[in-house]
Amino acid sequence: MESSTAIAAAAALLVFAAAALALGLANRRSDERAAALQRLRAMRWQDLALLVADMLSVRGLQRDDVDRHPGKDGFDLRVSRGSARYLVQCKHGAAFQVESATVQELQRMVAMQGADGGILVTTGTITPQARAWAAAQAGMELIDGLQLWPQVEPLLDAEVRDTVMADARERRLRKWLLAAALGVVAGICAALLLALSPPAAETSEPSPGSRPAPAAPAPQPPQQQEAEPVADVAGAVPMPDPSLSEEQLEDRRADAQRMVQTIAEIELARWITRSTLLLELRGMPGEQALESIVEAVCGELLVYEELRYTRLQLQPAGQTEGETVTVRWRQCR
Repeated sequence: MESSTAIAAAAALLVFAAAALALGLANRRSDERAAALQRLRAMRWQDLALLVADMLSVRGLQRDDVDRHPGKDGFDLRVSRGSARYLVQCKHGAAFQVESATVQELQRMVAMQGADGGILVTTGTITPQARAWAAAQAGMELIDGLQLWPQVEPLLDAEVRDTVMADARERRLRKWLLAAALGVVAGICAALLLALSPPAAETSEPSPGSRPAPAAPAPQPPQQQEAEPVADVAGAVPMPDPSLSEEQLEDRRADAQRMVQTIAEIELARWITRSTLLLELRGMPGEQALESIVEAVCGELLVYEELRYTRLQLQPAGQTEGETVTVRWRQCR
């Protein structure tokens, strides 16, 4: 009885831990980012454009034509820093995904208006192809929802920030309850299976006094012992949701790449294979600093279960052709 209870409790704890890991309960920032994005996407488009204008003014980009209506002539804002002028587009909505064609259209508009560059801001996502195309152009900047929130958060009222934190806490509570419920269900199922399993047959042997003494000891066949069942490996890594499509997995890799790109010491992050992430660093730091960078990168990758075994290729940025490249390799798990 005690053994059955221990097995059921172990099953409950194992499933609870696996569910907590899969739901990202180890990363509090992911819930805060999700709640913040939901709040930004709930804003009216014009209010978002004005918030972006305030954000850019903090960066030294002053808004031109204050009375100009956002969206006129295909762009929302015209900002300047000194003699340099930039066009700003705001793409609103959770489902919006910036493709290369969208960035190319903004580039053509910049050329038509005689501006020096363009800034595209979205509360949605940006494809890796669009980022690669923009990086090859002069004066083009792309900002997605995950990058936008840290820049606009200080500009929002305290009431809005408190609402975001409350939403994040509610998200985490729902995840904890779900993980606990899955653990309880697993424990109950394990207990029922053990209760319904037939008991092992007991064999009885005759007492020594009733057994006739043989003239000579007869050779006994070797006793067959039942192989002990192999216990499940504790802490087995749960696979990512099998319902995720290849496109959704690619989006998750792109989201992880964007978050890694925000780390200050990293000049460029890009996937060179499905499981290898190239990190171009601003100089090659010492071992202790390098490990700090790897720890920060892995903190972003471990948000996604399928990326926990990502291989990291670290090298200094700006390597020229024919130059000896200093490369370090690391792995999160």
